[in-house]
Amino acid sequence: MELTLNTEPTQESEPNESAPKLLVRALLDGEPKNSILWKVALRLENAAGRPLLTTDVLGVDPHSILALKGVGKQYVEYFQRLQKFLQERLGEDAPRYEEARAFEAAPQQNLQEAAASMYAQILEMTGGSIKISGMRKTPQRAAEAALFFTQGYRSSVKEVVGGALFEEDSGGLVTVPNIEFYSLCEHHMLPFFGRCHVGYIPNGLIIGLSKIPRIVDLFARRYQVQERMTRQIAEAIQETLNPLGVAVATEASHLCMMMRGVEKQHSRASASCAIGVLKDDPEARREFFDMIRRG
Repeated sequence: MELTLNTEPTQESEPNESAPKLLVRALLDGEPKNSILWKVALRLENAAGRPLLTTDVLGVDPHSILALKGVGKQYVEYFQRLQKFLQERLGEDAPRYEEARAFEAAPQQNLQEAAASMYAQILEMTGGSIKISGMRKTPQRAAEAALFFTQGYRSSVKEVVGGALFEEDSGGLVTVPNIEFYSLCEHHMLPFFGRCHVGYIPNGLIIGLSKIPRIVDLFARRYQVQERMTRQIAEAIQETLNPLGVAVATEASHLCMMMRGVEKQHSRASASCAIGVLKDDPEARREFFDMIRRG
């Protein structure tokens, strides 16, 4: 039976979701049945053993589909094209990619095995050899490390914060300076690392202090650029607490600049993002930077 576009949420929809969990095939209605998008959707449905929902496609990391049985490397590119097609069909209602997760039918172990196979190929191509005793298990270790370094794709601000929100009348500036972070540059997949300083002015709600470093880690554990990561942390705190103002400043050393390219070992990059009072009020913004300078 041919599916038609249905804009009503299915029974699997959760309350207050931004995008209905429509079947992918419904959104593909009108596409030629022999088109690459149709073929990819059907192949993924067969591999997953169930019909695909739009959130399966829009809300997952494209590379995670490699762990599905019978899905080859070329499907990463095809899957990204399918994501783009559905994103355009749903427009602003589509989930943001920055909250992407692994495909739910792909266990973590399978992802690690797929990544280890790729690392073995990279080692051989660049002069290494898994036949050497010291490198025999390097692909598995590298895959495990890569999944750890990118675990921010498989979590969300809501999960990190949990129930650690508390009503409080305090209107003073709250700062959490010198939060260490480690991330991967999305341009060369090389590390950049440094410190993040966070401040906010409560508006009747505060957050458990330990949750702020966890929010920093959530966005740092992804392929990033420092400027975007800084903004994402500020926006996450703003959306979670709705404070009077929020400010985030980061300073970092980038190995893509220290180990290659200009090879400037002592250079550091800084970025900041301010929202609300901490953007509009010079005195409030000065207080934030004075506090983080004092540590």
